[in-house]
Amino acid sequence: MTKPQPVPAELTAEYQRKVQELNVRPIKKVMEAKARKKRRATKRMDKAKKMAEKIMENADSTGQEKAKQLKKIYKKTQEKKKEVTYVVAKKQAAARRARRPPGVKGQYRVVDPREKKDKRSLVVKKRREKKSGKGGKSAR
Repeated sequence: MTKPQPVPAELTAEYQRKVQELNVRPIKKVMEAKARKKRRATKRMDKAKKMAEKIMENADSTGQEKAKQLKKIYKKTQEKKKEVTYVVAKKQAAARRARRPPGVKGQYRVVDPREKKDKRSLVVKKRREKKSGKGGKSAR
């Protein structure tokens, strides 16, 4: 077996620098997706601004009605978060790969019953802390 040849320090430093540059740069697909999202948002805002101008020019409606209509328009422009349905895995189905349950549309996530109970207990704990006051111990 031959001995490995010594590699110059400046060459290793150069390679490390190149790898570092690659790691710092964001992924192309992610950048494109963010740009699409931003473009859609600006399109929605432009559309809302045009509608808002029409409402403001309308003379026969009162100030309160105008404010209500503007609020409604700008509420529509905000991006809606996708709802995720949580499906509790049954014991016999936990071993095999889960299929889409009947009657569930859109995104869903399979969780075990323990995870669901833990989440519920966290919600109750937070609610109890809010009731008890600012920094006090929770009532048991």
